Amino acid sequence: MLVGAVETVRPGYVPQGRENAPSFAEAGAPVLIGDMDMRSYRLGSAGSGMRTSLPLDMRPSLVLLTEGAVELSRGGKQIRLSQGEWTLAQGMVFVTAKEPARLLVVRLGTDFNLQGTEQLRAFLLRRHDEGCGTARMVYSHVVGMVEVGREVSLGGGQELAAITAHLVRLALTEASAARPLVGMRDTLRVRIRNYIERNLRDPNLSIEGIAARF
Repeated sequence: MLVGAVETVRPGYVPQGRENAPSFAEAGAPVLIGDMDMRSYRLGSAGSGMRTSLPLDMRPSLVLLTEGAVELSRGGKQIRLSQGEWTLAQGMVFVTAKEPARLLVVRLGTDFNLQGTEQLRAFLLRRHDEGCGTARMVYSHVVGMVEVGREVSLGGGQELAAITAHLVRLALTEASAARPLVGMRDTLRVRIRNYIERNLRDPNLSIEGIAARF
């Protein structure tokens, strides 16, 4: 029997002298599917632009935003993720939140493999959103696995880990092939449209709020 997501919060570690950094807490027990490790985190707003680090190691991980928005940075590279978007990350990655956020970190299994270290680096910290069909499938697939994690058998978990690795590779390949054909304005238009569609019932949705977010 695999461990499911139980809604308990364990305070995150705040180094001395960084008490104003974003509050970081693990929300629930990890979900283990095959050799994938899936953890949900809550990130509080620092309000001062300070940052904290994600709990990643050198195995490639997916970082998915399920609520709010954050900025991720590593080695001089920086991206912004909003709800429904994800990226591939590895090693020391810093996160900044100006509003409360919730993210899902998935440590990919051994089935995930890219040819060569340089190719892997080329895909790190690239934003993937609902404008790409396969990227949208990755997001829905991973979120769905968290919801049913406790019901997955050992054999089924191994198969799901392999399927996840395959979907991520497809999404990365598709995004890489499409990138030269898609301008920044087109990408922004898709992000704004998706954001509006997700928040149509929100009474606080406004032109000013959309402008501030994008």
